[in-house]
Amino acid sequence: MSKCKKNSGISPQLIKQFDSKLGQIAEIFPRFDSHFVINSQGEHLLTSKNLDNQKIEMGLLLLSFKEEVSKTNFSFGVNEYSSFHILGDKEMFSCYLIDEFTLGFFSRREINKTKEFVDTSQMDRQMETIIADLRLLLNQMTKKK
Repeated sequence: MSKCKKNSGISPQLIKQFDSKLGQIAEIFPRFDSHFVINSQGEHLLTSKNLDNQKIEMGLLLLSFKEEVSKTNFSFGVNEYSSFHILGDKEMFSCYLIDEFTLGFFSRREINKTKEFVDTSQMDRQMETIIADLRLLLNQMTKKK
């Protein structure tokens, strides 16, 4: 479940719709755990209620790292859907760039599969429709009144 800053002007109905889409992400990324959405200025728009500051900071650090690497000649494995994934022993961090917004989330891994390769290209293809829907919701949430 998502939360936003007080006085953000985001309606509870839009947050409910957003959370419904996150439920679809959980079908693609088993053990989907926690998420955050930031805007292009780095301001938090939405976070999951169970997301601690340490994970937010780690996500932002990984995003910053990706941006710095993309300025060099090195490839970071960013695909045409503007996403990247970083696989750890116990969790995977996934990041989707949606216009001026960034959706970052963590999914836990099964302990007996820690050394297994994860092909995220199929997951990214499954995310296309969800990302399109999230784009519309995020634009509605931030539309100037």
